[in-house]
Amino acid sequence: SGEQHLLGSLSETLWHNSTLYFALISGLLFTRVLANKGWAAFFKSKFLNVFFPYALMTLILTLFSFDRGGDFFQFEGAQLFIRRYATNLLLGTALLPYWYIPVLLCLFVLTPLLNFLIKAFPLSTAFLVGLPVLVSRSEVSVSVDSIIYCLGSYSAGMYFGVDYESKLRLMNKYRLIFLAIFAVTTLALVFFKESGNARVATMLFQEPIFYVQKLSLAAIGLVLLGQYKERLPEFFNHLADHAFAIFFVHLIFVSWFTM
Repeated sequence: SGEQHLLGSLSETLWHNSTLYFALISGLLFTRVLANKGWAAFFKSKFLNVFFPYALMTLILTLFSFDRGGDFFQFEGAQLFIRRYATNLLLGTALLPYWYIPVLLCLFVLTPLLNFLIKAFPLSTAFLVGLPVLVSRSEVSVSVDSIIYCLGSYSAGMYFGVDYESKLRLMNKYRLIFLAIFAVTTLALVFFKESGNARVATMLFQEPIFYVQKLSLAAIGLVLLGQYKERLPEFFNHLADHAFAIFFVHLIFVSWFTM
């Protein structure tokens, strides 16, 4: 029915590009937690907590999906498996959401440069955060466009993490503006979805609008979390502690429940 279709469009509008929240939180955690521990500790943490589980899960998923044909333990079969594993690892193609991990790893590599720019040239923050508005991705994949798109959210998180409490007060002051931006962008995205020009809208308009929508909702969410953090159930702390573990396996369980 028309109502169900509209509800589906609204749901997709709210959930699509939610990886931007991951990028923002990663940037925020860097300046809030890891920045003062030195670069060695930062890269060690990302290797152990992000790259290693990603490489392991990619290996397991590649093994399960590999068509051995009886030749796996022969030279040709082993070569084919290694090539497929390397491709999955570089492009994040072992599972649909894994495209984001190589992009995030690129952001980690760029973090020293971003940190220098934000500290030495504060105005560069506005450029970095605003850059994705000029980028229109035609597909979700490991690409320069995707790196730039997520870099803006990551840089915003790094900026928010510096003197976090004062940033929260500033966001709270303008919370109604963020709410209005979120409402307008959401309505615009639903309109594009319902208008039947989804392909043209995606290539030209949707991705920048999604970016603005997600950043405005993130600002509202951070304000609310700041106001109610003392009243949040312990469950949320456990959820935050295991966020990346959940990310690596969530689509598997979602697929089981929707089959």
